[in-house]
Amino acid sequence: MTGFDLFPRDGDAFAAFEDDRAFVAPGARTLPHSPFVGRLTNFRLAQFSAVLSGDFASDLSDLVQAFGDDEISCVVRDPSPTSYRLHYGGFPAFRIPAADLEERFWDALSHEPDDDPTGSIFVSADIFAIWGSSHRWAVWAERSWDVGVVATERPWDPPLASDVAWVSAQEALDWFTEPDFKIPLAPVDRAQFLATFGGR
Repeated sequence: MTGFDLFPRDGDAFAAFEDDRAFVAPGARTLPHSPFVGRLTNFRLAQFSAVLSGDFASDLSDLVQAFGDDEISCVVRDPSPTSYRLHYGGFPAFRIPAADLEERFWDALSHEPDDDPTGSIFVSADIFAIWGSSHRWAVWAERSWDVGVVATERPWDPPLASDVAWVSAQEALDWFTEPDFKIPLAPVDRAQFLATFGGR
């Protein structure tokens, strides 16, 4: 499948993914801080499970059209890519041409290396990033916060037909990160999250 790069086994190939990620979400910063580069300051928030689903492909397609991307890439940051490769034989990353996105996105998320379901990104990813080849937008999602963030160079309105429930930063905390049955955040983390993403 030309252009469909799934779970590269070669370290140099994976390094190319990481080099490209550096244009949108460099380093190891995680929530409640912004992991994105400074120009990506327009935020949309959703539940972690919503951006780790096949339904999210329609929103990604809209981003691709809005920002003129040729392809999208994804890298899992947690679990550690090195540890992941030791267990499953490849690095947790994929690249999909824009034209194949809606057809192939779920295939990539649910791909089971060596037929091991625990190795699929859908099951194993705790922190991951998705971005377009234009480097004008990116997604960062963390399971522990139960939140996914889309960051764009300019304001982006999700398609009307989107199946994703987009929420404010306050709603993300109240509904996803710390509803009544979860342990509350430390006040400093809650304040930082709202200061970072509370503009919408």
